[in-house]
Amino acid sequence: MRGMGVKLGGTAFFVRMSSEIPGLSFTYLVTAKHIIEEICKPPKNGKIYVRANVKQGGATHISTSLSDWHLASAEAAEKEVDVAVMPFELDGLDFMSIPVESAATYKRIQDENISIGDEICIIGLFTRLEGEHRNMPIARIGNIAAFPEDKVRTKAGLIDAYLVEARSIGGLSGSPVMVNITGFRPPDHARPEPGVRINIFFWLGLIHGHWDTELSGDYSATEDTFNNEKLNMGIAVVVPVDKILEVLNHEKLSKERERITKSMCEKRMPTPDSTGSR
Repeated sequence: MRGMGVKLGGTAFFVRMSSEIPGLSFTYLVTAKHIIEEICKPPKNGKIYVRANVKQGGATHISTSLSDWHLASAEAAEKEVDVAVMPFELDGLDFMSIPVESAATYKRIQDENISIGDEICIIGLFTRLEGEHRNMPIARIGNIAAFPEDKVRTKAGLIDAYLVEARSIGGLSGSPVMVNITGFRPPDHARPEPGVRINIFFWLGLIHGHWDTELSGDYSATEDTFNNEKLNMGIAVVVPVDKILEVLNHEKLSKERERITKSMCEKRMPTPDSTGSR
């Protein structure tokens, strides 16, 4: 991408939503809203390039524009939500997608006793070595640090967020965050049969940014930036998956899925047998 004169912005990932029709699903590219907004600030031309690996090797650059993306809006249900999504065609791409069914929603967190200390994994862009010919994402491992009851103050405003102990760096904004459910659960939680170890990943959310501490000792939640005068505190801010689902289930996107599903159902309707008139 540097050879094209394109600035690396952050990470995006695929999410898959199933439908009532077997074999039909809807795929969306998901990232942090602040990445898209930063790319489209004047005097930039507003082109947003998605670099994706292809099955036959190498990578391709797919051009999108701001109008292709659905950004969490200023509406009450989505205010200050750092999420952007767009429907995406996957033909020829070498990819993996996260099924919506794996979402660690507020309810699932309670049901599965997901708690502070549980292991998390972040997969995303390392801007110092992004891969010359293909994307080469890195994995960063950490743990859930807190489920704040209060909103978290960020440059985007007050947001609902989780905190994780992981060194989020430039390029990881928009990265998916997975939580690993192991066999070590509280005593009141349903446990597996003896000798069976639980090892399940759930989708917790996406990376918004991290806290830096200034040399003076002041600190604030920031989006991912690289600054030699700042020290990463090692606490990353995660947008909860419920907030992402709110955007994916926005009326505009829901109606489009309904339209496609209805069209597919009509195409699969049996053709009446008739001899016709003679």
